[in-house]
Amino acid sequence: MKNYLPLIVALLLFVTMSSAQDGGPKIRKHRTVLSIGLTASPDIYVYEFKAYPHFSLKYNSKLNYSGGLTIVYYPIKFISIRAAVLYSTKGFGLNYNYSSASPAMDLDTLRSQTNLIADYLDIPIILHLNLIHKDRIQLFLAGGIVPGFLMQKAQQTFFRNNTERTTDDISRNFNDFLAGTIYSIGFKYNFSPKIGLGIDPYFRYYLNRIDKTSMKANPMSFGGKISLYVNFNHKSHRK
Repeated sequence: MKNYLPLIVALLLFVTMSSAQDGGPKIRKHRTVLSIGLTASPDIYVYEFKAYPHFSLKYNSKLNYSGGLTIVYYPIKFISIRAAVLYSTKGFGLNYNYSSASPAMDLDTLRSQTNLIADYLDIPIILHLNLIHKDRIQLFLAGGIVPGFLMQKAQQTFFRNNTERTTDDISRNFNDFLAGTIYSIGFKYNFSPKIGLGIDPYFRYYLNRIDKTSMKANPMSFGGKISLYVNFNHKSHRK
């Protein structure tokens, strides 16, 4: 959460300054009923792996990403519901650290590194509590669930004899379905009644593991979603 503190403080200051401006340009009063937008996010995952008798796996994090379509529905002023369809990468790397007690092995079978691809289709369903809901500015707390469906997996292993091979001893254990919970504080700024920009730093905790064999704990992730929205307003506010 320390990583989010500067961003949260900056958002709150921006909201305060924007609300205090009386002489600036104003947009026509409106009320959004639906927003549809494109969303992109850098994602960082935290994985933990089991230790084995003669070696341990050192996790190498990768900068992953999500991207896709988001829809936000506003049934009442201070509550909104968001759903998205996102293509999400969750890949990672592993280094093999052998102990001094390891039995002698041929370099052809002694691994040094493995890179893994794990791409999922995520479908977040999130409830917003809108702390501030003005025509230009919205600030909200959010929480929800994120089911994910495996789309692609691959594994490339490097050996101590400087060879590399396509293997599947880890990737074949990937879960076809992931379930996660997500929590965030978000901000949306409407440049006009029709166009808005959303910023949504998040924390996610998963209820199961990508690799059900070698991971020893459910993963976590964090990142920040950026969305460009087209707003659809009630008829009385469309002009």
